[in-house]
Amino acid sequence: MSNTINKSRELDNKITELEKVLYRLKCFLDIHKIIGLNYKKINAMGWGKLFFWEVQDVTLQSYVLGIHKVFEKEKSYELNSLPFILKTAKDCKPKDEQALKDFVSKYIDLLSHREGRCSNSQIAEIEEIYAKFYQKYFIEDDRLKKVRNKIIAHSEDIEDVKRPKDLPSYDVMEKLLHFAIDIHSAISNGYLEVCPHPIKSDERAFSSTCAVLEKLGVSNVKTKFDDE
Repeated sequence: MSNTINKSRELDNKITELEKVLYRLKCFLDIHKIIGLNYKKINAMGWGKLFFWEVQDVTLQSYVLGIHKVFEKEKSYELNSLPFILKTAKDCKPKDEQALKDFVSKYIDLLSHREGRCSNSQIAEIEEIYAKFYQKYFIEDDRLKKVRNKIIAHSEDIEDVKRPKDLPSYDVMEKLLHFAIDIHSAISNGYLEVCPHPIKSDERAFSSTCAVLEKLGVSNVKTKFDDE
């Protein structure tokens, strides 16, 4: 009984710490998006543009480093990443299985089959969904990993033709974040019966960046991509 309580407490701590990271990643993407959408107007101001380009670059680099923390695989030491949270959840009993089922239903296309699951089937399905998602966006498409390892985390001397010049699109980076938020919410609701902060709809960083640009004289701040 005490071991179950300890595991639940451990899961709670990991969920809390991951939520902080996910919130900051949302802020980074929002700031990066607003500056990028308004680059022509920022250029037209004739001053301050270097500051905004540096801010945009820092938020992008912070996102790349942060999203790798979220998806970081198991090490010899404990992490607050998704793989460790899923591993810890396996030793806990779900309190609200519907939250887990809702996540599985949302990403059902990533499941190969649904037969032969163990009694704790939802967490097994979530693990399979996670593995398929990770394979697609971090292994098959390894641009994020290359940029992190060769340019941001280390300044590797590589030939220009081999440089990973292009990061995934904004849509892909947002998809990675939303996927992580969805797993975080499913585990938080399903195992702890705790409703997490609504990170996706939190637009404080978004609104603050818009307000700064407006104060500096940027009129009609653009907030959406043309195809949104």
